[in-house]
Amino acid sequence: MPVGSSDQGIGLWGGQVMLTIDNMTTHFDWEHDKIDENEPFDHKGDLISFTVSPTLSIGLNDYWMLSLTQQLGYRGMGWHVNANSKHHRTENSTTNFLNAIGGILGDTHFKLRYLLLNTGSMEGYRFFLGLGLINPSRNTLTSDPFFLDETEVEDHRHFSISEGAQKSIYEIQIFKKQIKNPIFYGITLKTILPFEVNEYGFKPSKYYEFAFTILSSKINSINGSLGFNFNLLRTSESYWNDIQTPNSKSEMVLFGIGYTRNIAKGSIILGIQKPYFLKGTLSSTNEGYFKQKIDAIQVTIGYRQILNLSIPFLD
Repeated sequence: MPVGSSDQGIGLWGGQVMLTIDNMTTHFDWEHDKIDENEPFDHKGDLISFTVSPTLSIGLNDYWMLSLTQQLGYRGMGWHVNANSKHHRTENSTTNFLNAIGGILGDTHFKLRYLLLNTGSMEGYRFFLGLGLINPSRNTLTSDPFFLDETEVEDHRHFSISEGAQKSIYEIQIFKKQIKNPIFYGITLKTILPFEVNEYGFKPSKYYEFAFTILSSKINSINGSLGFNFNLLRTSESYWNDIQTPNSKSEMVLFGIGYTRNIAKGSIILGIQKPYFLKGTLSSTNEGYFKQKIDAIQVTIGYRQILNLSIPFLD
C-alpha cells in the first residue's frame, strides 16, 4: 500500500538537497473460510508489514528535481490455528521458502519531477509532474502460490517484499500554502504500471491512487500541526502464467490523521490511518475466491530535512 510520503508538495531549488525517511507499519487481522476437505477448518492469523523508505532528492535546477528511494522491509505472518497447513504458518519474509527468496531489500525508485509551479517555502501554488521507474528487488515469490494451473497444492508462501517486476510511475501533485488555516492542502494523483511479466511468470496489478491532504497551522498547546488525509486506492487484476489471480482486483479507502512538528533539524510527521476494503481483499493471506474478514490499522512515521548544503554547479 504505497500511501504518500514526506516529500509530497515539497519542491527544491537548483542545488538544494533533501533527505526524507518514511516508515509505514501495517497490522492485519485476517480470517477466511476453509480451503478444501484436506484442511477442514477456517484459516485465521495476523500479518505485519514494516517498511522503511529513505529518499534523497536533489534540485537539478529551479524546475527539475530528481529523487532516489531505496525500500527496506519486513513482513511477518502469525498463524492462529492449532493445526498444520500447506497454505499458512508462522513465518516472515527475511527467510527463503520453497517458492520465495527472502531478505529485507525492497524495490528501488527513481523519480524525476518537473516543477511547473514552485514557491519554495513561500505562499502560493505548487504544481508538480512526476515520472519514475521502479527497479525490483530479488526478494520475491518464485512460483504461483494459488496453483491456478490445478496442479497438486504443495507448501507455499503468499507474501514477499517485492513483486519482482519493473514498473513505471506517473504522478501529479497540486498543493497550496497560505497564511490562514488550513496553511497547506492539496491532492496527489499516482499511477504505477508494470512493464512486463517477471521472470517467474507473474504480472503485477496496475495501481491507481488519489490522495487529499490538509494541514493546520501550528497549535501551541501541542507544539505542532494537525493534518488529515483521505486516500482512494485501486488495483487491477494480476496474473500468474496468464491466469488471473484471485482477489487481485481491489478498491480501498483510507482515512488518516497526523501530527507534524518542526525540530532543530527538519520536521517529523506522525500518522495513524484506517484502511477499508470496498472491493477485493488482501491477496497476501487469501487462497482464492473465499469469504474473508480483514481488520487493519496503519501507523506512519516520517522525517524531512532540507540539508544545509548546496551543489554549486546546480544552483
